[in-house]
Amino acid sequence: MPAIMPPRVHLPSDACRTTTLVLAVLLGACDSSPVGPDVGLVMNHVHASEDFTCALEEGGRALCWGLNDLGQLGPGTALFESSPQVVSEELRFLQLSTKPASRHVCGITTSGDSYCWGNNNFGQIGTDSDIVEAGPQLVSGGLSFQSITAGWRSTCAVTTDGDAYCWGRGEWGQLGDGLAKRSSVPTAVAGGHKFQKVDVGSNNLVCGLTSAGRILCWGLDLAGALGSPSSETCVRTDGLELACATTPQPITSDEFFVDVSAGSSFACGITGSLQVLCWGRNDQGQLGRATTEICSQGPISGIPCGSAPMPVSEPARFVTVTTGSAHACGVTRTGGAYCWGRNSFGELGSGVVATTGNVPARVRGPVSFRTVSAGNQHSCGEGIDGELYCWGSNVWGQLGTGDRRLWLEPARVASVP
Repeated sequence: MPAIMPPRVHLPSDACRTTTLVLAVLLGACDSSPVGPDVGLVMNHVHASEDFTCALEEGGRALCWGLNDLGQLGPGTALFESSPQVVSEELRFLQLSTKPASRHVCGITTSGDSYCWGNNNFGQIGTDSDIVEAGPQLVSGGLSFQSITAGWRSTCAVTTDGDAYCWGRGEWGQLGDGLAKRSSVPTAVAGGHKFQKVDVGSNNLVCGLTSAGRILCWGLDLAGALGSPSSETCVRTDGLELACATTPQPITSDEFFVDVSAGSSFACGITGSLQVLCWGRNDQGQLGRATTEICSQGPISGIPCGSAPMPVSEPARFVTVTTGSAHACGVTRTGGAYCWGRNSFGELGSGVVATTGNVPARVRGPVSFRTVSAGNQHSCGEGIDGELYCWGSNVWGQLGTGDRRLWLEPARVASVP
């Protein structure tokens, strides 16, 4: 099989749901077949989130499916949809983003404008309000972004000049502006750094890849999530005081990196030699290897972790990496998809369920992948055949297969009706 090169990025020229319900689905509707419905959809830029998924159809239409409790699927949809739904017929997007634990979506259009929609309780859609919006809303500030990431209760983006801006929840320093406050409009990340990418994870963690190939992280330093211990502390309104970083700080590594992905209190990056290094929380095998270190912080204690970046145990070279709530996935140069971490809902794609894996295991089935996105309890990926595949929990139709069955191996997403 020919080698798969990293996906090309086109930049601007100037730059647990209720346990009873889950168990009912697992016991009543498991299926481990490698291929789903007979129809497929050519997409790219797929993003698995919290019980829903979004992707771009060729031509730039934004499509979302799964749970729709806060308008994240766009206007005119039911509480959930088990097949892709068009978010807007008017807008065409170059990029789309939503991350695990998020209930909002953001994207950059072909005209260079940035739009967000869905949950907005902390101002994370950037409209200078806290009103939930079931449909794309223009982000305030008039800034021109080359990339954007909609994470858990906050959003970050990088301008065409490489400057980072964040907005939304901020009491743990996740906006990176040194203030530890929320903001409903884009606010500049401090430090004067130039970024290629900023990725917003769950549990108030943000990491960015600089133009010099270094990784900087900020936000809540839970279980070693920042990749280097922080001496700074943040105090929440209820008095809880925890270690944090309100401005970007470097991880403990001299490696040159080409990508970074932030998960829930852990993160992973790809080095110039295509090796995946991970750090942070490791109670579910999120770091891709066994660790003996235990992290304690304030009233939180006894969390297995890795406070400094370390390589995953699989020696394969990866061209992409993605972190979910408690699992991660990567794609090798030859198109093999590997996942590691929590597998309570089949999110690793290994054909079994409820077996946590701290060693990367290949996703089963005949599909070779360009990219994979790790969500909360499911994962999705774009095959080299141009089709989109998902696997794992499907309680709310987040696999897009037209049904609500659990799929333990990649199942093809249905076409737009």
